[in-house]
Amino acid sequence: MLKTKGGRLGLEAGSKPELLTVLALSSDNGVIICNGYKDRDYIRLALAGTRMGLSVYLVIEKLSELPLILNECRRCGTTPLIGIRLKLASIASGKWQSSGGERSKFGLTASQLPGAVEQLRDAGMLDCLELLHVHMGSQISNIRDIQNGLGETAQFIVQLTKMGIHIRVIDVGGGLGVDYEGTRTRSECSVNYTLAEYADKVVQTLASACAQFKIKMPDIFSESGRALTAHHAVLITNVIEVEKHDFEIPAEGVNEADFLQELYHQLNALQLDKPIHEIYHDLGSAMQDIQDRFNQGTLSLDERAKAEQLKYAICYRLHAEIDPANHSQQAIRNELEE
Repeated sequence: MLKTKGGRLGLEAGSKPELLTVLALSSDNGVIICNGYKDRDYIRLALAGTRMGLSVYLVIEKLSELPLILNECRRCGTTPLIGIRLKLASIASGKWQSSGGERSKFGLTASQLPGAVEQLRDAGMLDCLELLHVHMGSQISNIRDIQNGLGETAQFIVQLTKMGIHIRVIDVGGGLGVDYEGTRTRSECSVNYTLAEYADKVVQTLASACAQFKIKMPDIFSESGRALTAHHAVLITNVIEVEKHDFEIPAEGVNEADFLQELYHQLNALQLDKPIHEIYHDLGSAMQDIQDRFNQGTLSLDERAKAEQLKYAICYRLHAEIDPANHSQQAIRNELEE
């Protein structure tokens, strides 16, 4: 991959063994991002890469790393490339949402950032701070979450610029998801955006803020490992059977129970242009009542079976009525598709 990307692909190292490997594989003028735990040996290796002519960014993820980096730089007389990872308040919902946001394990909080800047200023190495790194989460399903996180990131760039810092690189981290299901939705195994839409949001959001405040646009790095590697493996199997969803509507009896009458009423409401969200919420309440009755022994199995038939018929019709372009109905659509 390094040979085919023409210098547009760098490497990331999160440990000493990884850093040794990355230093050996990197081409001339290659880019290396140093994340993870950093002790003196790790920092010395990274600085050795800098002396080799590589662009090695030491990304500070804990305040305790900064004095170590400054001391080693003084000892060996090497000018480093320094980055800072920030914890964003913006959080992307999803299966791995804990890897981003203020509760993530790595990164400096907004309250710690001024202190880090002052340490660099006092050491006369403020110009070495060139990179800002954020991580909004992994497998982000909703493009709006990405936009929100980048909007916050852009404001950090603006504020750092006002403090006299020229951020030359913004590393937007991971998050670019893969549509494993092919449904183009906000479910945990899908995404509601294309690769082009992701790139547009990243560039446009950052460029807009830079233009507004007359800041030079930084280079953009991304750590989209999942999007790069997930497509190399495909499982192919024969289709044995296809489950059909033919939801037949049971005939309405003469003296139906009140809860069944309510479900028939909701089914008919679909033809009366009643708001979809009202029908869906009424259906949820009705089915909860039916389940409570069954648990209490006041509902027969036949009645529960009939109620479920009506429920599935209503859900099937609701899904057909939802407009994919109507964002207010997207949450209901996602639940129905589950």
